[in-house]
Amino acid sequence: MTLSHLIFKKTYHVVALIGSGGKTTMIRTLARENRSSQQVFISNTLNMERIPESEVDFIDYNFREDYSLSEYTEPGVYVLAYDITPNNSMRGLPLEVLEKQVAHFDLSLIECDESRQRPLKAWRHNEPLLLDATDMTLGILDIASIGLPISVDTVHNLDIFCDLTEKKVGDIITREDVKHLILDPSMMFRSARGKRVLFINKAENPITLKYARDLGKEIAQAKGSPDIIVIGSLTDENYELIKDT
Repeated sequence: MTLSHLIFKKTYHVVALIGSGGKTTMIRTLARENRSSQQVFISNTLNMERIPESEVDFIDYNFREDYSLSEYTEPGVYVLAYDITPNNSMRGLPLEVLEKQVAHFDLSLIECDESRQRPLKAWRHNEPLLLDATDMTLGILDIASIGLPISVDTVHNLDIFCDLTEKKVGDIITREDVKHLILDPSMMFRSARGKRVLFINKAENPITLKYARDLGKEIAQAKGSPDIIVIGSLTDENYELIKDT
């Protein structure tokens, strides 16, 4: 079963992707699964990795609203960015521009925060940046972050994370720490709109698969848990549904 079949039980038009440890890979996966049947739009509100051009049917890295995308009607993957940064990332479009563009597409996949390649992140008060039109918020968590030492290399927004968990640099990241990131009202789903989905990524061996199952089941039973919880591996394309409401 594809990931789209697991999380898109009904029609969703604007999906906001947040978190760390697989956002861009998730976007590429969902785009690939829907490329032949829908018009799929990919963009971002901050900076994100570039999508390989072989996976895209239309690209504009300097979009300035000087033409209308409504004239494009064929299924495929369409990518827009404001420009390319010096480190070869896609710089996002303003929210008001994105709000107008998503109306032209069947499925829009919008990356709405940054993690700077760290496996884990905490959220500041001004992130993530979501579109008003968002009808699904999809959070990504890297299960392989459990057991790593807390440092600037493992956690984005390190100061927020340490305040939240009452941990310090050098301590080990635990399951309780990542539960806080998911369930605390000021963290992952703080600005969520529409259906809330948690994907626990990188469950790629018996140990991380057990960690992911245990964490997913604990979160599913908690007050305020996401509507849908899926665990698995985007790399291996293996997925397991833990909760669906």
